[in-house]
Amino acid sequence: MNKKSTFFIFFSFLFLFAVRNVCARDFYWENALKITSSDSRFPSSVYNEKTSVIFWQEVDSEKQQIWLAAQVYENGIWKKTGRFAGPFSYSGEVPDIYSAAIQDSGKIAVALLSGVNVISVYVSTDGGYSYECINLPAQEQPLVAPRIYATEGDSFALFTSLGKNESFSILYSKSADAFSWSEFSLFGPTENFKNPFIPVLAKIPGGRMVVFQAQYSTEMRLSYQLYSTVSYDDGKTWSIPQLV
Repeated sequence: MNKKSTFFIFFSFLFLFAVRNVCARDFYWENALKITSSDSRFPSSVYNEKTSVIFWQEVDSEKQQIWLAAQVYENGIWKKTGRFAGPFSYSGEVPDIYSAAIQDSGKIAVALLSGVNVISVYVSTDGGYSYECINLPAQEQPLVAPRIYATEGDSFALFTSLGKNESFSILYSKSADAFSWSEFSLFGPTENFKNPFIPVLAKIPGGRMVVFQAQYSTEMRLSYQLYSTVSYDDGKTWSIPQLV
């Protein structure tokens, strides 16, 4: 073997070793830690520059009850706050009953389905260690899938799906502080769509965008498609939804 071949093999070995280390840093995680001791489902997290909070549902299948629990990560330490909401009764399959959002200020709002036709909002102003409950007015028809989002300033937007006559519509409410909420009303951009569902809100430069799915019919088939609508006036008016 000549010197060039030896150098090439040595260089290739160093290159592969370096790539392996880079990949390990980018794609390998630390060992998982068990943070719950009961039947726990539907984990989610919210975070800002100072605080991270993990939420999950703790389930008692025999009693068919659900609690909401949390754990706060602060200054490199996990601090368990435990159950802060519940129990809530369910039937059939275990449902996903909540959604959470956090503001830059650290205020956290958790919207959950506390009854068949009632949504409650749990608000924390101390970084996720304690919560105050606000019950929104009950609706005449069943509600599902509450979805809450942090918007401009210290405000929040809340969506839920209303079931009626074997179809769905999206209801919308907003709050400037997470404690006082406007009455639920039909989310305007979706009123001409059949079975709109799962709205997702994202902040965009100068405003906000909502993407939702709805049934789309042609002569050939029925499908679900994604649509988007935007607002530049704090959600007072929205653009005509566009097919994504």
